[in-house]
Amino acid sequence: MFPELFQLGGVHFHTYGVLFGGGVFIAAIGAAMSSRRDGLDPDDTWSVVLVVFAMAVLGSRLEFVRTHWDDFSGNLAAIPRISDGGGVYYGGFVASVLGIVAFCWLRGLSPLAMLDLLSPWLPVGLALGRVGCLGAGCCYGAPTALPWAVTFPADSRIAPAGVPLHPTQLYESVYCVFIAAFLYFRPRAFVGQRFALLLLTYPVARFLNELLRGDPARGYVLGGLVTNAQLTSLVLVAVGIAIYWRFRGIAR
Repeated sequence: MFPELFQLGGVHFHTYGVLFGGGVFIAAIGAAMSSRRDGLDPDDTWSVVLVVFAMAVLGSRLEFVRTHWDDFSGNLAAIPRISDGGGVYYGGFVASVLGIVAFCWLRGLSPLAMLDLLSPWLPVGLALGRVGCLGAGCCYGAPTALPWAVTFPADSRIAPAGVPLHPTQLYESVYCVFIAAFLYFRPRAFVGQRFALLLLTYPVARFLNELLRGDPARGYVLGGLVTNAQLTSLVLVAVGIAIYWRFRGIAR
């Protein structure tokens, strides 16, 4: 567990923040380099990346506040203090998609074409971010006797110390890499296909990975039947099916 990588001039560089930022940077470079393959302007791609970054931070924080409202209702000043930690990936993802759609509408671009471009690269950024989660000790798994279990040290502030746990953070990193490769190398048959396939792959893997997680902060809905992330995953799969069904007959 390495919640903090280093200090420089009194500034603390947290593992999650550094890897999250690194993931965004790598995804941005990859998307920009792939722009011309999809017939898009790299300058537009860089602008969208800035939108994605801003909306991801905002959306992930707002969803975290929503799902942990009891911790913030008496201390509203803590809401914008993102340096204290606290974010929900799906909140950032949904906010980013909405930001992309709004940006493309204002610029006269195709939202689905831009979402297609970014779809293979979003899992790349998330793969690095989840390694940061492992360093921070968040998003941890349930106890397990498997030989690849991870055990957090006595000074762990989030994950239970001294208990072998499923490395759910690394599970997600691995399947995100496979999803990214699948989306990038698969020939696109129609505009919107990559984004639809992203919604048909990542949420399914995430739903299953949730079954192995052990952190109670996820929150449960529908009478405890599913977690917040599992419900969101089901909704996103439905959206992916709708997009695929609607646009599959339209030539690229």
